Amino acid sequence: MQVSSVNSENTTVVRTVPASKVAKDTNVDPKTMKACQDFEAVFLSFLWGEMSKSAGVDLGGWDVIGQQAIGQKWAQAGGIGLAKVIYERVAKYSPR
Repeated sequence: MQVSSVNSENTTVVRTVPASKVAKDTNVDPKTMKACQDFEAVFLSFLWGEMSKSAGVDLGGWDVIGQQAIGQKWAQAGGIGLAKVIYERVAKYSPR
């Protein structure tokens, strides 16, 4: 994910670009980026599950499915930038 910000006197606007679009724009291995995004989705699913537990949200038997769906969509929308960070580290050591 790439982040650009625009500052005005009292407001900061942050724009994010999903990692999938970064992969199209630069010299990025799509399989490696997909694996990194999948890892981020799993991490975000776990994070969402822990947050919902602490907030007292109970979806019954649908908890796991809801967590996975939210994690995947969150990662596809750009996530928290974890996929990009992991990709940058992995790409340093992977042969091309």
